[in-house]
Amino acid sequence: MTDLRGLQQTWETLAQSDPLWAICTDPRRKSGGWEVEEFFATGEQEVRTVLEHVAGLGLTVRSEGRALDFGCGVGRLTRALAGRFGECVGVDIAATMVALAERHNRCRNRCSYVVNDCANLSRFPDRSFAFVYSSIVLQHMSPEYMKGYLREFARVLEPGGILVCQIPDYVMTPREKMGRLRQRLGLRTQAKKLLGIHAAETPPPAAEPTGEMEMNWLPEAAVRLALGAGGCRVVDVRLTNSIAPDFNGRLVYLTGRARPGLVSKQYCAIK
Repeated sequence: MTDLRGLQQTWETLAQSDPLWAICTDPRRKSGGWEVEEFFATGEQEVRTVLEHVAGLGLTVRSEGRALDFGCGVGRLTRALAGRFGECVGVDIAATMVALAERHNRCRNRCSYVVNDCANLSRFPDRSFAFVYSSIVLQHMSPEYMKGYLREFARVLEPGGILVCQIPDYVMTPREKMGRLRQRLGLRTQAKKLLGIHAAETPPPAAEPTGEMEMNWLPEAAVRLALGAGGCRVVDVRLTNSIAPDFNGRLVYLTGRARPGLVSKQYCAIK
């Protein structure tokens, strides 16, 4: 797994070479294929879809409050959120991304950007935000960092605040489930013989990195546990098309059972 410094270096490189494609990785848009205004329009579309979905769940977002866009990149979603909240703050690990976001910032009185290169959000006090959003970001870091940031999202949410975040999960085939069960039973049996105690269960391995970007996943149970530890209750989980190569902000909520393999889940939680 890449540590936080390595993750920062990866995204600095991407920001300096092809920043818009690094965020919306449609193969047809590689090497400067995005028009700037078209790119930012995808953020408007995605944020509109998400907030309409939240409202459809019967939840009320305090629009006069502050919003946080975690992993803001060049501000694709931050700018859209700033038009719907009293203020929006975008944070990113790459300084070049933040500099580009500032360059494209059209509402400086309500929208700001900061570099956050540590494994927490300690720059923000408890109960700082009415709404926290993160899309196609957490998937690029190791599970331990994912869980840490989820706990931080819960911490910075105000009472009644709403979190929406997207994280991949993995659906095993029946053969994989059987193999995992046999592996665990074998570990436990061996541990009992050698140590007289139960062996600790190891977390499932992450998916293989895709290109220069790591692609990882986190089981739903771990997401719920991390958020619950911070006082958040998950109220909705939906499969989405967010990890499709041509996603481009055209967020779709999928129906039916997930096929085996990597799937994208959007979590909505309230504090």
